[in-house]
Amino acid sequence: TFDRAWALRDGDWTVVAAKSGYHNKGFQAWEKTRNFPADDDSPVELYHMASDLGQRKNVAAEHPERVLAMQEKLQEIRDRGHSAPRLAKP
Repeated sequence: TFDRAWALRDGDWTVVAAKSGYHNKGFQAWEKTRNFPADDDSPVELYHMASDLGQRKNVAAEHPERVLAMQEKLQEIRDRGHSAPRLAKP
């Protein structure tokens, strides 16, 4: 299940806050032929979408401040129960 898997896109960045961002092992053969990297077992994944649309290079270790800021933003959204500003109570 995906009940403990969360992701957040913020501008050009995407953070995957889950044990693994890989949920469907059914595409492993397809990915192997396209040189997708294996899961690096990192506790969090960060991708710069403008330069890595295919989310192939986890740059979390290179941008810990970005990871922390995005994790905090994701937690705020989860605590609020929604991400849509229109649902916020005045």
